[in-house]
Amino acid sequence: MPRPAHSEQRSHTSLEVGLHPYDVIGWVGICVFGGLMAFSSATAHYLPALMFGAITALSVFLISSCGRVILDDEGVTHRNVFGVYRIAWAECRKIELAPGADKFGISKGSLVLHGEQKRFVLPSPVGWSGPHSIQAQAFLAKKVAETGLTPVFIRIAMLKSHKNVRVSSVTSNPPRVDGR
Repeated sequence: MPRPAHSEQRSHTSLEVGLHPYDVIGWVGICVFGGLMAFSSATAHYLPALMFGAITALSVFLISSCGRVILDDEGVTHRNVFGVYRIAWAECRKIELAPGADKFGISKGSLVLHGEQKRFVLPSPVGWSGPHSIQAQAFLAKKVAETGLTPVFIRIAMLKSHKNVRVSSVTSNPPRVDGR
């Protein structure tokens, strides 16, 4: 006897959030420090122009690295112009929180998920934007609790970057996480 098409389907949660506040900070940095760089160059003040240029370059990097964060039942993904980065919840062996996180409430500081020879940096949920940002924060807290790991507060967590979690590069035109 054939099974009905609706038999036992597992629900799949997938929440996507943007990082709009970081984009705004980046664009303000480009406008302000880019303008100061141009003015300093025009008035032959080359050392300040070089310093303003460096800050402008960091602002461009900030905008480029923002992208989108996707949380789902299997793991967390970060897409930006440099590529797609992902770590599965099952791979997490250690969790670090930057200062500013509210005593394991996971809502204010950057989060670093460590796996075997892997590191995934999740930008602070305070900077998440979009219609699902509140749901995504609650989902993140739930998934962190499900790992059974106790997050460790560490100042250096906000200065870390992804390591060994790139799924695809920007040149490979990666598929969307939701399969579309």
